Amino acid sequence: MGLEHDYKAMSLLLGGPRYYDKLRAILGSVEGSLRDVLARAIESCGQGDPDVPRTQYTSCFVANIKGVPVPPYESWYREGRIYGRVVHDLAKWYRKYGVSPTTVPEDHASAELEFAAVLYGSGLVEEGDRFVREHVLSWMGRLAEDVLRKCEDRCVRSIGMALAAFLEREIARLKQPDIDTKIS
Repeated sequence: MGLEHDYKAMSLLLGGPRYYDKLRAILGSVEGSLRDVLARAIESCGQGDPDVPRTQYTSCFVANIKGVPVPPYESWYREGRIYGRVVHDLAKWYRKYGVSPTTVPEDHASAELEFAAVLYGSGLVEEGDRFVREHVLSWMGRLAEDVLRKCEDRCVRSIGMALAAFLEREIARLKQPDIDTKIS
């Protein structure tokens, strides 16, 4: 139990439905209230046809006929473009610790949460906290807000609610009330 598992679970959730079996497998190691929120999210995404959550996830985070409603990329939220300067900063962090995201871009929400899990799991709590302050709390509140505002599907909205609850907990843990994470 601990931060490593909580961040790993959030990474799997934001990675999309293809990772939900892995998320179910580690759910027991996640902190109590977060475990409950994640269980509800998995439940709302796991009912009925398995292609429905995949389609809903893709329509919100990847592409739909109107574009990408909620790009899950830090550079988008902090710079208004994909593959911005923030990617270079993230690449330095990842190289320093021998990490290289392979399935998503460096600034994808899932990659950043996974990296925080690696730092916490390696006992690097101060570095993990610094990374979370600089690269998670600085933009993911707006991501959660956009998911809840722009995506109507129950499955994807549950992802937004879980992310919002997780971020509120982390803001309190790190005592960061001044971070712009407006979550509604």
